[in-house]
Amino acid sequence: MPNDPTPTTPVPERPPFTTEDAQRYRDRLSGPLRGRGETGERSSILRTLAEHPEPLARVIAAERSDSSVQLRTLASDRHRTVRLAVAFNESAPRTALEVLAEDRTRPVRLAVAGNGRTSPDVLEQLGRVRDHGFREAVAGNWSAPVEVLVRLARDRIVRVRLAVADNPYAPPEAVEILMDDERMFPIAAILDNPGAFGDVGLRHQAGSPFPRYRWAAAENPNTPPDVLDALASDVESVPGRYIGHWNPIRMAVAANPGTPVEVISRLATDDHADVRWFAAANPRTPIDVLEALAGDDDSRVRCFVAEHRTSTSVLLGRLAGDLEPDVRRNVAANRRCPLAALRRMAIDEDEHVRKAVAAHPKADEDLRLLAVPPEPEPEPVPDRRPRAHRRTRPAPTPEPTPTPCDGETCANVICFGDVHVGDDMLYPDVDFTLATWSYEGDFPGSAGTFELYGFDGLYWSHDDHGWHAMDRFDSDEEAITAWRTGNFIDEREQEAAAEEEAQVQEWLHSLEPTACHGECNWKICIDGWHIHVDVIEHMEPYNYFPPDEPMKEDPTHQLFQQRGLYWRSTGDDHEGLGRFSNDDDSLRAWRDARLRDQESGTTGVEGEEDNGLDAD
Repeated sequence: MPNDPTPTTPVPERPPFTTEDAQRYRDRLSGPLRGRGETGERSSILRTLAEHPEPLARVIAAERSDSSVQLRTLASDRHRTVRLAVAFNESAPRTALEVLAEDRTRPVRLAVAGNGRTSPDVLEQLGRVRDHGFREAVAGNWSAPVEVLVRLARDRIVRVRLAVADNPYAPPEAVEILMDDERMFPIAAILDNPGAFGDVGLRHQAGSPFPRYRWAAAENPNTPPDVLDALASDVESVPGRYIGHWNPIRMAVAANPGTPVEVISRLATDDHADVRWFAAANPRTPIDVLEALAGDDDSRVRCFVAEHRTSTSVLLGRLAGDLEPDVRRNVAANRRCPLAALRRMAIDEDEHVRKAVAAHPKADEDLRLLAVPPEPEPEPVPDRRPRAHRRTRPAPTPEPTPTPCDGETCANVICFGDVHVGDDMLYPDVDFTLATWSYEGDFPGSAGTFELYGFDGLYWSHDDHGWHAMDRFDSDEEAITAWRTGNFIDEREQEAAAEEEAQVQEWLHSLEPTACHGECNWKICIDGWHIHVDVIEHMEPYNYFPPDEPMKEDPTHQLFQQRGLYWRSTGDDHEGLGRFSNDDDSLRAWRDARLRDQESGTTGVEGEEDNGLDAD
């Protein structure tokens, strides 16, 4: 049979999958999608990516998918980047991770060692690998078996032991091994999971030769009382929050709510002020110790006595006359403060003390007004907004008509040599306008116009500089042509510019806001949505302030909006205002932001008080 001469249609090549396409798919998968389950939009996108011939597309599916079937298929992909993404996925099934644990690529096996879904048997095998990188990954895995972590706590490599120390689920047996080396501090299991340690483990911590571990035992509420009693005599200190500041271990004992009362009483007379400070703050401190601490030389100690929940009315009344305003403020904030002390502090010289009195639940209306008198009504601010210049229109004559030239009033009217066109024809009820041209077409943002008028063969024009006589013409078309030529008006260019501007605006409106994923370094973030950077740079202002006379040359008076999201220009940058359902709320938020700038002096606009921002 002869060959068929009919040519076959070539199959079109699939366009390459670029990094921009990958980022677009990641954004879509991170945002809200329609539907749920296998028929939802998310599952449809992941199926398409998992079957895509480009490895970059399959990597996205391996990162974001939670389907066991898809992940098992992708775990046998020929590209190692796809297999690596599956190994990092916390939704990967254990069967897929068991296959990847035998992968020929080291990074893939390392990712399996650190994955929390990896089975204990696989972690046991990887924890015995000669390569210490695998042992380090298993040591930091929260799902690692207890016996594996105990064995790795004795590893000869420091980084492996540090990984066990960073694991908050390390068992107490492993922690006791690590406490023999001060380099292992801080141990996450001690700081994040103190309840996991029993009596034996806490006593081991308290007997450590390293002060940091003894501090951890001193602040643990489960530490036995006899151990706290012994630590109350510890003279060692640990580094504090600030450079050069050291905290004595006795301070942690004084703050511990499980410390016995007799130990707190002894620490209340300590030479170190920080120890007495925390003894005064301990909820178990008895009242006789609080009365003694009320006369302490350190004002911080007296502050904690003043706010202690068991301080008596007599003690609070005595502290209400303290010289330090912070002490008096804590007395006024204490719910047990007597009413007589509140009345005395209602006229205190310190503003914060008076405000605490006004906020006290025992204060009545008269006491609140005495402590914080109402502010006088502010004087009305005069309206200094610039008024728009408007042409006043006198009443026209019944039949406007040119008048003969008198040779005297030519400066006040439009003179054509033999006749005058006066105000009765410049502002008539019957419109004599023949043509109009706006600056907006050639100079966006401008508001001026050119206008051509005609009556009975006489033609004159008007622009921003006033009225101008043209000449006599035989027809309106001849006058319009001369008017356009004299003013260099080309309507075709203006129409082309308007069409181009319309295309730009259509393009800008197509750039929808995108959901926020925490990467807000170069976009405006408003209520969890990002405004596209091209919209920020090219969007025309939605409104100006004040509206009577738009200050288009001043970017700090401009308001923008897209899809109900509003932002404003601050001169050097843009600032998001929020999501509003109507213009009144957005304009009110805009005005408040501008008033805050005016009060703080950050507007950058000279004569800011004259721009009308104080108006409703």
